[in-house]
Amino acid sequence: MNAALSLANVRIGASFLWKLPFFLRHPISVEQARTALREHLERREVGFLALARRTILRGIPEPRTSDSSRWQAANTGTWSGW
Repeated sequence: MNAALSLANVRIGASFLWKLPFFLRHPISVEQARTALREHLERREVGFLALARRTILRGIPEPRTSDSSRWQAANTGTWSGW
């Protein structure tokens, strides 16, 4: 096991510890938890698709920034980069 802590992990831990006292002083009801979970699950698909677009299609050109043949190749799966 790697004992080194990354900066990202330290930030996550600090954020958790910073917010914990508020959470403990202001617990939510079962109904509030169910509502929050339901809303999160309703947005999950849209969020995943947005994440996929940002990460998978990051380097693929758009028609207004590049010539149309490159854009068409990128959107038909025949693009292999340049």
